[in-house]
Amino acid sequence: MEDSSALSEEITASVQQISAGLDEQASAMDQVAGRSQDLNVMSEEVFELVDQFRLAADEDAEIDEL
Repeated sequence: MEDSSALSEEITASVQQISAGLDEQASAMDQVAGRSQDLNVMSEEVFELVDQFRLAADEDAEIDEL
């Protein structure tokens, strides 16, 4: 009976470790998803700035041609 009790405790401890690991993994995935969204927003801002720069450069070129 002691053997099965000890085995049960070991299994319980292992399940708790696995559960804790899964919780950590889920938290890390949430962080990665959040950072991904932040990166997406920053990329859109960069593309918008590049477009504004190109527009300004085109306008400057037109003025120089006059």
